[in-house]
Amino acid sequence: MILYGITIVTSAFLLFLVQPIIAKQILPWFGGSAAVWTTCVVFFQAVLLAGYAYAHGLTRRSPRTQAFTHIALLGLSIVALPIIASSAWKPTPETDPTWRILGLLVATIGLPYFLLSSTGPLIQKWFAEDCAHASHATSVYRLFALSNAGSLVGLLIYPFVVEPYATLPAQSWGWSTGYGLFALACGACAWRARMSTPRTPVQVEDQDLPHAADSTAIDSNTLDAYAAPGIGCYVFWLGWAALGSMLLLALTNHITQNIASIPFLWVLPLSLYLLSFVVVFEGRAGRGWYVRRWWLGPVLAAVIAMAWALTTHRGVLGIYSAVPIYSVGLFLACVFCHGELATSKPAPAYLTQFYLCLSAGGAIGGLFVALAAPKLFNNYWETPLALVGVCGLGLFAVRERRAIAWAIGIALGAIAAALIFIAAGGSPFESLREAIPGHASSAFIIVLATAVALIFIVATWRKWPLAIAIAALACTGFYSWKYYRFLSEDTLYASRNFYGTLRVKQSEAGPFQQRNLLHGVILHGNQYTAPEKRRLPTTYYGPNSGIALALRELRSYRTPLAVAMIGLGTGTLTAWGKAGDRYRIYELNPAVLDVARRDFTYLSDSQAAITPVLGDARLSMERELADGSAVLFDVIAVDAFSSDSIPVHLITREALAVYVRHLKPDGVIAFHVSNRFLKLAPVVAQLADDADLDAVNVIDDPGQTAYSSSEWVLVTRNQEFLDRDAVIEASSEIDAIPGLPMWTDQFNNLFKILK
Repeated sequence: MILYGITIVTSAFLLFLVQPIIAKQILPWFGGSAAVWTTCVVFFQAVLLAGYAYAHGLTRRSPRTQAFTHIALLGLSIVALPIIASSAWKPTPETDPTWRILGLLVATIGLPYFLLSSTGPLIQKWFAEDCAHASHATSVYRLFALSNAGSLVGLLIYPFVVEPYATLPAQSWGWSTGYGLFALACGACAWRARMSTPRTPVQVEDQDLPHAADSTAIDSNTLDAYAAPGIGCYVFWLGWAALGSMLLLALTNHITQNIASIPFLWVLPLSLYLLSFVVVFEGRAGRGWYVRRWWLGPVLAAVIAMAWALTTHRGVLGIYSAVPIYSVGLFLACVFCHGELATSKPAPAYLTQFYLCLSAGGAIGGLFVALAAPKLFNNYWETPLALVGVCGLGLFAVRERRAIAWAIGIALGAIAAALIFIAAGGSPFESLREAIPGHASSAFIIVLATAVALIFIVATWRKWPLAIAIAALACTGFYSWKYYRFLSEDTLYASRNFYGTLRVKQSEAGPFQQRNLLHGVILHGNQYTAPEKRRLPTTYYGPNSGIALALRELRSYRTPLAVAMIGLGTGTLTAWGKAGDRYRIYELNPAVLDVARRDFTYLSDSQAAITPVLGDARLSMERELADGSAVLFDVIAVDAFSSDSIPVHLITREALAVYVRHLKPDGVIAFHVSNRFLKLAPVVAQLADDADLDAVNVIDDPGQTAYSSSEWVLVTRNQEFLDRDAVIEASSEIDAIPGLPMWTDQFNNLFKILK
């Protein structure tokens, strides 16, 4: 037992520790996008499925074949070490980032990760067949809980122990050493298993879905008395596993898009996801701690809270509220999904089929969020869909078939009545409609009122679980509808791709209309539509902003100007361009350039000559230096940090060195560091000091005007610029952060700079 336990814990630890290690390696190559992590998770889920399928197929062979095959593959996987991604995989503007990332992962960690993925079911199967007593073999599901505990430790150790103290090369070599030790232990298990004798379960009546009203798990000491799972079980396992995976990735997307794309916020949701497996599979004889009647109420309340959080405060909930709500909600929802799976787990003889279904369901959920949803949806609609799905499956879990049939009949009747009212032009709910945010339709009000009536009716029958499930479905549906209305109202255009969602919205600004560009729920620029005002710079680029100060003061003794923009937005900064100026715009997302050209006029109205360059700014600038096409700039505006998804690779020592090589000797690098959660100014100041440059912090708080509050750090060695009265008057002190380490490509951490 000790050898099997050590091997399975080590494999799970390495399996999940490698995920943030490799993702952080490649994150700078793909623009720091949160979608990098989502794509990586899809790869991990797909390879996990392949590993489980391999384990399922291998255990159908003789013990000697199993042992020699697996030992041979373990030896071959050592050749892939160390896990350091080749720079040949860096993307070009023409490549699809998703497929590039998947190919890179296959080449870098494919075989080691595949073998780690297969270890859980293989070791559990070998342990079950190696045990002399069936009563010991049936505790095999505790090894699954132990495996998830190891995975949890592997994830949590990264942001708190590994990332703050180890460079990326050290992380890769350390993991590779650990994998070598694992290969030895796993080889020993395989060698021992070659002499085992397969156990055959007792055949009784077909086992299908569990129908007990209570979700108490079947005693695993009697599991060998169950025959092969029926088709209903396979569908059940796939569905619940897919929903749990969909929840994980949808909520991770939501958090990282609106807070920051950093390893901690990748790791936290995945850790809670794994912890839910520990909770439901750990316990005496693998019974776990999941009992439906204890968990159903808190789960559905948490789902309602998450649905409410999607729209409150215009979708921009503070970090100290958003992270707890989504974290607790995700954990409870995953306990619910995985708890229902645990209640239907089969005999150990069928555990490879069970794990294969779990991994297949996880892969289906992940593929839907990462690959299908961006093609099907123009926004993150999978998040409310997943929340509604939990409530819908809550109704299924209650299994009050007669009551549910009545509920469906009454709801369909209400919808039909609403359609009749609408067709007749009647509107008997006008006052109620006005009282509901978003001006609900008569149909929606009728359905909502029907849900309330159903809850009352069901409660009078004392079917409290069903009443709770209907209430949760109604509330979650209402907030999901509000979320749809919130993202859709006044929207002229919406799109979604690998880099996130874009929306162009029309709004009123006093007597004038404005057109806004939003990335997720974060404003990335706006423009007046009136001809007499559309050339005015807005938001973070007002006349008192740091970038306007740099352009104005340099222009006072030098003209024309050569300006580099890292990050386009609506192109507002080009409004400061004058005849003869040259603006070179580095933009990662081709959809942003399309929107700026089609829905905004800053680029076409600017007097400057404008050259867009698609692709990651830093990679593009490095290529220009390498091929001799680099341009020297008077001003480089590094404007990629106003969103809350931070591309860290643009604010490191190596990045600053690239900018300096593109800068004229007396030029200025302007870092836009406005951010809700992170103190970026001290990072820039430290980088400037390291490069023997001066840094000036310019904070603009324009109050109730068309401009937004902004913070810019101007980095230069131009003493004439620094001595100008306007620069001295606008500068603010930068408060140093004690113990802040220098940010480099190999070493950076956002915990130190949290506000």
